[in-house]
Amino acid sequence: MSWMNLKSIYQILVGHVSFSKSVAGPIMIAKMATRSAEVGIMSFLGFMALLSMNLAILNLFPFPALDGGHAVFLVYEGIFRREIPAKVKIAISRSVSSFCLCLWPSFCIMTLFDSSLSPCDFSHSCSRRCALAFQQTIF
Repeated sequence: MSWMNLKSIYQILVGHVSFSKSVAGPIMIAKMATRSAEVGIMSFLGFMALLSMNLAILNLFPFPALDGGHAVFLVYEGIFRREIPAKVKIAISRSVSSFCLCLWPSFCIMTLFDSSLSPCDFSHSCSRRCALAFQQTIF
């Protein structure tokens, strides 16, 4: 399952898949959760599990504020057998925080894009087919 997530991220980064069609904000995630709940409880639980796994993978990205960033610091300290100076950790954290702050407007735009989509953009039959296909891969 995580291999599919990493492959999807790669496809977005190299431009084979449209970013706007592949990434959803909180409004679209809520719409998709509603659709999966309409199909059935197993579909809804599967969607929630998939969402949880995606968030876990994103949490492992090597940004200092996330667990992946702490893992990078620990691996470095394990290899070189010395602690990274506090000033260096603070400088790295500030630079990444500044980068994330610059990305904030894109998250707002993505949420606006989600709210501009009508519920009819994603047909119920397509949602039902996707949910049934997902159930078949789990069980």
